[in-house]
Parts: sequence; structure tokens; C-alpha cells
Amino acid sequence: MADALIDSDVLIDVLKASGHMAAWLAEYAEGHALITSAVNVFEIARGLNSERALEAGMALLQEFTILPLDSPAALEAASIDVELRRSGTPLDAGDLLIAGIARFNNLALITRNVRHFRRIDGLALLDPAVT
Repeated sequence: MADALIDSDVLIDVLKASGHMAAWLAEYAEGHALITSAVNVFEIARGLNSERALEAGMALLQEFTILPLDSPAALEAASIDVELRRSGTPLDAGDLLIAGIARFNNLALITRNVRHFRRIDGLALLDPAVT
């Protein structure tokens, strides 16, 4: 398995003390870079409602390479948006941005939300629940 961008839902499960997901992430990290995006950082931080939770979230994210939402990735996300709207299957802005960052950087996306992302051409998906 190549390196991949890890989606918010997987990281949130780790933060919620999901033993299964934490074990999966630790095993994955043995042979792969831990990568997520600035959009995922936003999604995680906005859901951390206490100082303790925020500290735990930031401690987890320190282990990751955080890819930015730069102009090339934003343009990739816009391209995906056009493709999906033309096909009548739009996605929300956050998922579009995450997909744009992953696809621009030639990374697969590790997510439990395969149903949303599987309609994006050229984006390989990995579901940690079945990997």
C-alpha cells in the first residue's frame, strides 16, 4: 500500500479512543508516512469542545505531515466539483477540498466514508475497516 492522506473520520475515531482504529493507525504508521491536510485539521479542531480534547487532537496531529490547501490543490478540487455536479452527484466543500489535495498530490485517501468519495475519478480509496 502506498502512502495516503488520512481523512478526518479515521482521526476522530482515534481521538474517541477507538482501540481498533488506534491499533490500525499504529500498524499503518510502521511502513507509511502519516499524512493529512489542513482541511482535516480544521474539521478535527472545530469538533474538539474542551481544552483537554484540543490538546489530545493537537498531540495526535503533531505526528502527521499536514498538506496545505494551496492553489493547485484548490484548482483540483474545483475540477472534481465540476465533474460531480455535471454527473448530478455533488459533494460538500470540505470533502471536495480533501479530495483535491489527495488527488493533486497523487495520494490515496484513507476514509471510512467511501460512499462519498468513490464517485471521484482518479482517487484511490482505502477503508481501514476492511484493510
